[in-house]
This record gives sequence, structure tokens and C-alpha cells, in this order.
Amino acid sequence: IVMFMFLSFFTLYNIPSLIKRGLSTLPPHSREYHFVNQLMTWTEAQSYCREHFTDLVTIYNSNINQLLLSISPRINNWAWIGLYDDRYSWKWSMEGKLFYVGSTHEFLIWANGQPDCVYAKEYCVSTVGYPREIKQVCKFISECW
Repeated sequence: IVMFMFLSFFTLYNIPSLIKRGLSTLPPHSREYHFVNQLMTWTEAQSYCREHFTDLVTIYNSNINQLLLSISPRINNWAWIGLYDDRYSWKWSMEGKLFYVGSTHEFLIWANGQPDCVYAKEYCVSTVGYPREIKQVCKFISECW
């Protein structure tokens, strides 16, 4: 199975020099998005993103949501994003007010019936090839955005 991770980070680098594998685009917000072909849990995906780039993707508005969907029209399996439940509220993995200047990080589009707390252990969020977010157990092995 080919798995993908989607990452988001600020960049001042030459885009072609960063693209060694996968797909990349640079929107006008000076953020770069990458697919990386690796299978991991949410925590592993977050660690990988932080080590190699900045963090898992934060979908902070509908424009970014549509951009991600246009880049990855063939993804129809689960894909991790940077959203998680810290026990009291849903938060994005990428914290910090400077990251959200001129935007909001409260953008959420839940799938029907989500979040549902079915297993009481669903603390991380994935997508399913369309712009809906679904909770998953963080140790679930999944595609990643």
C-alpha cells in the first residue's frame, strides 16, 4: 500500500531543490505542502514532519482545504492531518499565533456523525479523500497528509 503524509511549513527554499520525492505546491501564503510515501501512526507522522519540515498540515480555511483536495484527487484512503484532541478541546499540531497571522485556525469540517467519541480513544483526525474530517485512534496506521 502506498501511503502519503501531508505536511505544511513556511519556506524560503528553492522548491525544486526540496522535491526529491512526492508532489509539492507553493500557494500564495508562503507555505509548501508535500506528500511523502510512508506508512505511520499519527504520532510518527507528526515527528517525521517536525524533523524534516515543520509539522502536519493545518487546514485553516476553505481555500487551503480546496487546494489540498485539488493536489490529491486520487487519495481515497485515510490521511492524517495535524488536528488532535488534547483531552479538553480539538487543537492543531502547529501551534503559535505567528503561524495564523491573517487567518484563523478554527476551520473544521466534520464528516456526518463526527466527532462521536465511539471508542473514547479517538484523539487524532484523518481525512478520507474528500473534505471531511474523521477521528481515529492515534496508533491507527494510516495515510498521512
